[in-house]
Amino acid sequence: MSILIKMLLGQCCCHNYCPAIFIILFLSWEGLNGELLPGFSIQATKELTVQRGLCVYIPCRFTYSTQYGDLVSADSQTIWFRNYEFYLSSKPVLLNPLNEQIKQGDCSLKISDVSMENQGEYYFKIEGTDRLRFNYGDIKPCISVTDAPRRPVVYNSNGTVLNENDQELYEGSSFFMKCTAESSPPATFYWLKPNNYVLEGHEINVNGLLETDYGLYMCKATNRFGTSSISVNIIRKSNCRCVDSKIIVGIAVVIIVLILLIGLGIFCFLRRTKSKGKKGDKEEGHEVNEGSNSVYQDILVLKGQTSDIYHTLNMEK
Repeated sequence: MSILIKMLLGQCCCHNYCPAIFIILFLSWEGLNGELLPGFSIQATKELTVQRGLCVYIPCRFTYSTQYGDLVSADSQTIWFRNYEFYLSSKPVLLNPLNEQIKQGDCSLKISDVSMENQGEYYFKIEGTDRLRFNYGDIKPCISVTDAPRRPVVYNSNGTVLNENDQELYEGSSFFMKCTAESSPPATFYWLKPNNYVLEGHEINVNGLLETDYGLYMCKATNRFGTSSISVNIIRKSNCRCVDSKIIVGIAVVIIVLILLIGLGIFCFLRRTKSKGKKGDKEEGHEVNEGSNSVYQDILVLKGQTSDIYHTLNMEK
């Protein structure tokens, strides 16, 4: 235990200063009381809880038997596995060079900027010269990563992401929304509806939209480390069926052509009517002339007859 305290307080592994951001919320020290093989033992932190984005340090001490080989060659390795996945030991945490650190039995591991991917069980393995191959599987430090809820994501019934996009819906229609967010521990979800009604749960389903159902819907995800939220605006979709602009242009062209044709028809009709009027006037004038000539001929004939009668009367006298 004194070794652990010295390592934690005397060596400040994260960012080279003492643990303001080096946060270990739960720490217990456990080592092997017995040895599976003579000369092989390990002592390491069993459980650690750290907040995402901070630094975590796993104090570790180990021993091995030199009768199987050593760890001083260039090919020697000290390896950490996470959930049976390969994870190389980080650069030296202490001030000693790596070979000196390994010689002193230091297997400590530092992880900076912890993410959710760093969560899980770890176990230590050494590979040295000759026959030195050993897995320290009895002690498996477990790292738990806590995190405030990340920015929620909202889906509709088709799986389409609706984040902060306006949704146009007809009155009387229905809709479904589901809110999710990454967090550790899992978040509790709440929906705040436009009428300020709070609904617990990550899903919301509205059947038969009413006027009071339109507005802003806010999803909140919360755990003891923080809260995150996102909103979706449901707006009324107009019942009018809008006509395509190409159709409108086509109708306008047809109307203009019809107006032109009608105007042309009226112009032609008026012109023809006027032409007929002039022709009629000419024919009427011709008939008048012919009538005058006929009367004039009759007068001449009557004059001649009168002259003949006068001449005859003179002869009789």
